Amino acid sequence: MKKIVLAVFDCSWEYIDKFSDYIKRKKSLPFEILGFSNREALWNYVESNKIHVLLFSQEELVDDEKSGEEICEQFVSHTNVGKFIYLGKQRKNKSTLRYINKYQSMETIIKELLNVMEVDPPEETPQSYTMIGIYSVVPEEKTFQATLSLVSNLAMGSSILYLSFDRFSILDPEQNGNSSISDLIYFFKTNPKQIKEELKKTVGRYRGFDFLTAPLEQSDIDELNYAEWKDFFSRLATEGNYEQIVIDMYEAFKNLEEIFHCCEKVYVPIAGNEYALKKARMKKMHLFERGRQDLVEKLVMMNLEG
Repeated sequence: MKKIVLAVFDCSWEYIDKFSDYIKRKKSLPFEILGFSNREALWNYVESNKIHVLLFSQEELVDDEKSGEEICEQFVSHTNVGKFIYLGKQRKNKSTLRYINKYQSMETIIKELLNVMEVDPPEETPQSYTMIGIYSVVPEEKTFQATLSLVSNLAMGSSILYLSFDRFSILDPEQNGNSSISDLIYFFKTNPKQIKEELKKTVGRYRGFDFLTAPLEQSDIDELNYAEWKDFFSRLATEGNYEQIVIDMYEAFKNLEEIFHCCEKVYVPIAGNEYALKKARMKKMHLFERGRQDLVEKLVMMNLEG
């Protein structure tokens, strides 16, 4: 299938990067993506290049509604722009422009975009997902809050399941679901076909992401070996349609380094005290001395001081 040239125009390169990463990971999508954060650069490109569809973020429009419409009209009427789509948080009452809500999951945005382009969605294939690790060398409230903020930010660009292996993890008291991993581990080992329905009943929801917490018994956490954990995470991602599995680990977690190896990155939130900093440096040096430079390169230190 010939690629559709998709241009995304937004003031935030972070948003553009997230959009681009999603398109690249979903290899079956028929898009070739371009990103612009400067209107003049976009205009110069359009002057000599064809764009099949332009997603234009509302943050780039000026406060005056009439002037904003005039800016849009320059691109709407340009012969090199096939379809113009207003990308914002709400539709302006008087606007006749095509509109997609920016503040929803990338999966939903792409579905709406394919509908506008009158392109059939690609056939379902086994979903690829990425694993992100979080490792708290000294668990405390400051690192816990930083972890929740990090996961919430990651969830702005993709659907996420957050797994906490803190046996006494406390999340929002108004969470939905039972949240414990125990039942899912049971069905994984005895009747994997039931995981999809059980996941719906068990998962909690907080700050834009789904979550599961560890059972209170350490024996339940230790029940799976490394290969089984990998299969378990893959099953959760597939059955829950998650693009990322975020695993919050602690030193007592079995197969810690093997799980590190499966992760794209491992974030290490460090409370800004000398004890926590020293523990983080010791962990990094331990991995280095054991010849695990591959794991050292995955570590992203987050000093929370101040």
